[in-house]
Amino acid sequence: MGKARHIQAKRNCVVVLAFDGGGTRTRCLAITRSGCVLGAGVSGPSNVAQCAARDLKRSLQAAARMALAEAGLATDRVRAVGAGLAGVFPDGRNRETAVLFLRSLFRRARVQVVGDAVIALRGAIPEGHGVVALSGTGASVFGVSRDSGAWARAGGGGPILGDDGSGYRVALDGLRAAWRSLDGRDPPTSLAPRMACALGVSRFEEAPGLVYRKTMTRARLASLARVVVEAADGGDRAALDVLRRAGLDLGHAAAAAIRALRMRGRCIVSHHGALFTAAPAFADAFQDAVRAACPEACIRPPVLPPLGGAFLIGLEALGDRPTEDRLDAFQKSLLGCSAVLPGAWSKG
Repeated sequence: MGKARHIQAKRNCVVVLAFDGGGTRTRCLAITRSGCVLGAGVSGPSNVAQCAARDLKRSLQAAARMALAEAGLATDRVRAVGAGLAGVFPDGRNRETAVLFLRSLFRRARVQVVGDAVIALRGAIPEGHGVVALSGTGASVFGVSRDSGAWARAGGGGPILGDDGSGYRVALDGLRAAWRSLDGRDPPTSLAPRMACALGVSRFEEAPGLVYRKTMTRARLASLARVVVEAADGGDRAALDVLRRAGLDLGHAAAAAIRALRMRGRCIVSHHGALFTAAPAFADAFQDAVRAACPEACIRPPVLPPLGGAFLIGLEALGDRPTEDRLDAFQKSLLGCSAVLPGAWSKG
């Protein structure tokens, strides 16, 4: 297609805005109805349970403006908005402020706002039913029954009540294993010198002076999970134990959701999170725990990232259904979205 025809096609296209909003950042994609990503944007947090209304609106508007500016489109081209925001319950509670604001921004669009767990499930399992496990800084499990449409959650208690299976918990357990090795409570482990290097100190005995600083946020601590993964790759037994325990914990949460929804037979289980691809010990332990509860479970990688789930929800607001062609087009378009989708999704 020539440049002039491409520009004309873009001007005439129907645009869906997809949002994935959490406690740290908000991601937005401007996508054609056929699944082609035209623009991407990133802004601040949009957890509706934690953000003031003013900050929530600012983040949503900034991410949308960036995506539309990159696409070279005005707001009146947006015909649908699919948004998954942290703090919105699966049944829709807590979404009203976001819905009203997005409707005011995009007056010609149909707006659908759901929880971030919902778009995670729809992205991983476009069929819309099954169980998805999420492992990032935090961890949780969300499931929807194919038969009844009922939903269930497990885990997700945060750092105090328990983020078992999260990057934060892996990092914390890795630090603790390293600390216990110093005084002989546990055998020596490469985690001690590796963690010292990652923290920028010469000896791990200096770690308390860093990990208890106010600047050592939960997200920064969670980033140390990569040290545990690297140690496990080198055969470190303590690191492998940490990853296996985390995988089992998250698998047990998935099993709890399966039981709560009374799923039988070949239920679909998927996941999001770097640990599933970077840490075989974690992924294998997760699968072991799930299969112990549901031997016939179909455990598979996610089809799309959570933003893909938001896109599907936006399509449905238009009365459209996802097709294989649209899913394929969307997946191929993600290759150019490294700023919005760091890691595996930006690499294809």
